[in-house]
Amino acid sequence: NAGLDLDSGDHRVISSMVLEAADLDTAPDQTESSWNELSAGQNFTQEQVEQNRLWYHHRASNTGFRGHDGFRFILSDVDSESLTQSFLISIRTVDRG
Repeated sequence: NAGLDLDSGDHRVISSMVLEAADLDTAPDQTESSWNELSAGQNFTQEQVEQNRLWYHHRASNTGFRGHDGFRFILSDVDSESLTQSFLISIRTVDRG
């Protein structure tokens, strides 16, 4: 996975170009394609990634934030489950003054 770079307080699509993972034994038409705001422990589908429906929004509490965020995920269906994978998000400081 390529990860994602963005400015503090910004938002960006997590596309299939940067999040590379696939469930090869499930056809795309067996997934959901709605918009969802995700938090820890919730799910998203391969189709949501491929249709650019997965976004990351950095909700900065102050304008000097800099650091990293990310999430860990597992690909799963009724038949199989992958090992845990990681996606890193690098957040740059932006002086908007």
